[in-house]
Amino acid sequence: MSFFYRVFTTIEKNIWAKEIESFLEKEDVGLSLCGVVEEEDAGDLDAEPVELILFDKDDNEVASLVYDLLDDSDFLAEEIEEFQGCIDEMEPECNRAWAHEQLAKTIGCYCFTVHEAGFNVANWDRLATIACWLREETDGIEQSDGGQITNGAGEVILLVPDDKVDDELNEENGSDDVQEFPLNDVEGADVDAATNESDDDVEEFAAAIRVGDNWIAKNVHSEETLAEFLRGEV
Repeated sequence: MSFFYRVFTTIEKNIWAKEIESFLEKEDVGLSLCGVVEEEDAGDLDAEPVELILFDKDDNEVASLVYDLLDDSDFLAEEIEEFQGCIDEMEPECNRAWAHEQLAKTIGCYCFTVHEAGFNVANWDRLATIACWLREETDGIEQSDGGQITNGAGEVILLVPDDKVDDELNEENGSDDVQEFPLNDVEGADVDAATNESDDDVEEFAAAIRVGDNWIAKNVHSEETLAEFLRGEV
């Protein structure tokens, strides 16, 4: 099953192959890229890539990246509509309205398909560095499979509670057995860290609560602070 890490954008900017390659080199991210062009353009050295493949220093394929513009996409509008529905299943409730409004402004989406090497802690941090830059440059938000959404500052504002994740997984697998699910993947977090362990085994991450027209930062570092966040408590 593929794992997707997205940046939904509200500003259209020409951030693609050359710009991303320049960023990787300038910031010494530790990844290189190779462009994939349409089959009919295979002989054209100046053809614009439709997909970028990201490799680490050991030549492991970390992720692929595509960009879809809403006006040109056959599926992005439907995908956004689906995410709008998902927001109402996420917590805390107080952050949902802002997420709905921001997603409604979406004009494009950078989508990473993360491969096995991408779940290495160092490579995940490298992907997060690219996603953070794209978010900042396009006034966007981040979203990853497993259920998390960030605000414009990269702070987690919505999560799918563990019990809902377990229910969905069990329904998909046709099982009534409770299954563990990793912490919704936050920037810089180890995506293999489990949340269903002891009270202090929650992977620490930066979150935020919407109060009026402002975000109030909250550091989540334990089961207690995670529960407070899901209840919308500052």
